[in-house]
Amino acid sequence: MAIWNWGVFYEGVIQNILNGTWRNLYEESEKRTINFWQGMNNGIVDILYSNRNINAPMKYLVENIKKSIMRNEFNIFEGPIYDQNHVLKVKRNTSLDYSDIVHMDWLVDGVKGEIPDIKTLIPTDPFSYMKGLTGKA
Repeated sequence: MAIWNWGVFYEGVIQNILNGTWRNLYEESEKRTINFWQGMNNGIVDILYSNRNINAPMKYLVENIKKSIMRNEFNIFEGPIYDQNHVLKVKRNTSLDYSDIVHMDWLVDGVKGEIPDIKTLIPTDPFSYMKGLTGKA
């Protein structure tokens, strides 16, 4: 399971504010929002797995793949990658870029499940109700 350690991110933001290196939340030249795309290599993203339910060889494999990702030796978005219908989505020796990743509307071969139709999703949190996004209380 993926986990995010936002404390690391916010510590960096606060440190940059305190030392005067923080810049606006948009790039002055283009007036567009800055995206904070960060990952395992800086401690923001990690994975969580059960030590009780994973054997030693599998733990070794997981930890080594994680280290390879952090050293930019392994790119999980490099092809060949197939979708659930066995259709080639990413060709061999090519990789998905940032835009491709955030706009993925398909699941990788081997993943069980389906992406729900956005039209069928109904917000159930109290803030959506208070904002009038749904008529349900």
